[in-house]
Amino acid sequence: EVGAHEGAPYVVMELLEGSTLRGVIAQGALPWRRAGELATQIARGLAAAHERGVLHRDLKPENLFVTRDGRVKILDFGLAKLTQLEAAAHDSGDSLTNTLTQTGQLLGTAGYMAPEQARGLAADARSDLFALGVILHEMLTGKRAFQGASAIETIAAVLQAEPGPLPDSTPVSIQRVVSHLLEKQPEQRFQNARDVAFALESLADPSTQSIAPGELAAARAAKPAAARGAAPLPLVGAALLGAVLLFGVLRVLPHEPASADLPHVTEIGSSDLDSAPDFSPDGKLLAFESHRDGHARAWVRQLSSGSERAFGADTGFAPRFTPDGLELVYGVQSGAGIALHRAAVIGGEDRVIVPRATSGVLSPDGKWLLYATTADHNDARLRLVLREMSTGADRTLRIMPANNAYNFAWSPDSKRLGTVSNVDLQIGTGISLVILTPKGEVVDSITAPGKGFIGSVSWTRDPQTVVVGVIERRLSVLVGESYLALYHIGDKILHPILRWPHPIMATSVGGDGEVAFDTQTNRSHLVRIPFGGGAPVTLTNGNAADRQPYFSHDGRYLIYASNRTGPSSIWRLELASGAIDRLTQCDQEDWDPSYTSDDSHVLFSSSRGGNYEIWMADADGSNPRQISHDGNDAENPTLTRDGKWVIYSSGSAARGGLWRVHPDGTGAEVVVKSAAIIPDLSPDSRYAAFINDRNELNVVRLTDGVVLPFRMTGLAVRAKLLQVGRARWAPDGRSLYVLCQTRDSRLAVFQQPFDESTGLVTPGKPLFVSPPDSEIESLAIAPDGKSIVISYTSSTSHLYVATGVPGVKGVARTAK
Repeated sequence: EVGAHEGAPYVVMELLEGSTLRGVIAQGALPWRRAGELATQIARGLAAAHERGVLHRDLKPENLFVTRDGRVKILDFGLAKLTQLEAAAHDSGDSLTNTLTQTGQLLGTAGYMAPEQARGLAADARSDLFALGVILHEMLTGKRAFQGASAIETIAAVLQAEPGPLPDSTPVSIQRVVSHLLEKQPEQRFQNARDVAFALESLADPSTQSIAPGELAAARAAKPAAARGAAPLPLVGAALLGAVLLFGVLRVLPHEPASADLPHVTEIGSSDLDSAPDFSPDGKLLAFESHRDGHARAWVRQLSSGSERAFGADTGFAPRFTPDGLELVYGVQSGAGIALHRAAVIGGEDRVIVPRATSGVLSPDGKWLLYATTADHNDARLRLVLREMSTGADRTLRIMPANNAYNFAWSPDSKRLGTVSNVDLQIGTGISLVILTPKGEVVDSITAPGKGFIGSVSWTRDPQTVVVGVIERRLSVLVGESYLALYHIGDKILHPILRWPHPIMATSVGGDGEVAFDTQTNRSHLVRIPFGGGAPVTLTNGNAADRQPYFSHDGRYLIYASNRTGPSSIWRLELASGAIDRLTQCDQEDWDPSYTSDDSHVLFSSSRGGNYEIWMADADGSNPRQISHDGNDAENPTLTRDGKWVIYSSGSAARGGLWRVHPDGTGAEVVVKSAAIIPDLSPDSRYAAFINDRNELNVVRLTDGVVLPFRMTGLAVRAKLLQVGRARWAPDGRSLYVLCQTRDSRLAVFQQPFDESTGLVTPGKPLFVSPPDSEIESLAIAPDGKSIVISYTSSTSHLYVATGVPGVKGVARTAK
């Protein structure tokens, strides 16, 4: 901070205790694990800077500080360049900025600047990555990678020489990362810092053999002259740039052949609304779901020619090939819900096999059909059912909470089955891979590390190995990164094999090294709509996820969660002027905002402490402090009108339910012991509405903790939907505005009158229905009751086929 106090200027800087990296290296070369840990932190820091348009341009051990607890701080951005401002300065003719950034200026430190910097060319993020490679090489060897008798000779070494060999003990994977960072041509390096961090984090296996000294240098020397010298041809350069931009380095798993080649990924499909791929057993066809004509249809693509045809009924979901590849099993929308159908790929009779089922897949031996269905009428819980195809007899394996199991897969020997399942109470959390036997016994399960979750599963040829899609952050359901990973049943470790910038929602394994997958990209924006007619007003727009709106009680502000600058933060919109401020500043995720009754503070759920807890801050976001100590997953806080209790929901498997705690963090006690998510307080704080594990809206009376007879259920259930059921009280407390589904599976806002004695109700006429191109995600009611703010989410989905994916054993091919 820079300021003045009583007329005297002051500067405040962070106090760091420890040593520069130069001091650390002076003690000798670092073990490869320690060097990798430090390099990973540096890469993460560079990623944060680069994503905000800041280049360092003078990265070296003197500008890296290692604190006593092992954290790395990147210092001295004195030569940093703000890329957005550079463009603006160029347009405006800012002479000073142009002088500092123009081509031909040598900025940096000899021995650490990238070749393009040494030539006086423009630097970009890849120039910082070259410097990181030099530093990582120096950490591993204890010696500078490029060193001459003078600065000129050092620069010449950067331009022409190869660094010395790394120690023999350095794993092959680490050596490849260093080599990739130190490519002379920027197009051949890593293309972003996050890929470097991902690669380093994936290289934790010491069993990988090291390369003999000089082998990498010899391989470099054997490159064609065009690869070592002048820039490659434009077409080749574009291909290299695209490949590295998309993928990053991939880990070579233990016991698999080492390969420096990256997978090749091809986008397929003919629209941006294609999803749920499934390879035919002979690998010639790909079935998928598409919404290209306005509603879901099953489609089949001929992979050799690219020809595509719609398949079967007019409304089809999640098609899956039968083991012989001659038929497809897929869901069909009907008046009674979704039924499971079966039809021949070449045409013929389309017949119903299960009248009420959300999805299903046949075992490889053809003896069993695994499918999911709702438990019974007006019960949103899912039943996993196994049908014996020879007799038609059904056997229920498990009953699971609503929206709780999807993406089924059979092992190739038909002895096990896998599903992606929500094992915690909060919708969208704790989503894990669960492995079952045909008797319903759970033999294994694994949850993604950190705040990520598993989104898909498909089996390889090996009965012990599956491919899963892992979404790295929970909010990445909306926007975020993901990766494919191998999981060997029982070893409790996910092995990343391919990184992707968008959420992977479904996978299918084809031949050796071949994986089809889909990705979903969503954006959410806020719209204010007057009740009773009037033109809607768009409040926010763009590619971010702006969601979970909440009005201040004086009607002046709207706060909401948004990831427009990275992880989700709490933002504030002044409705009169349109001014927008970011209230919370955190590298983790903040969401679920609400105001206290006097608008003096904001409450929110945050993962900044390692797991989601309830936090409170001043109205401007300052002075944040933790309120709850759930230890697992505390969300959706609101403060009672008298200021005595914070009401929130817990997703803890052991103590989940609706809870309350004093604002000072004391007196935590359970209000509703069973599953209770997305709570909302009535204006008089007498009641809290919440969603139970049957996907019903309930109301609890807070004075005595009695759950009232009032229940509201939706009209349809869509198993893949992760956010459904949010309710907001009307300002007069006499009704609830509820988000649930219509009979045609569109999300809509309904107004439901409330009375303590009311029993089970179903929605009446919707007030607002999701338009064809988006879904209603969340809502807020203005304090005067005259308008509503809705967060609309729109989606695109794309199909890809990756080949050459390491470690993936393809499924056996049939002759048909």
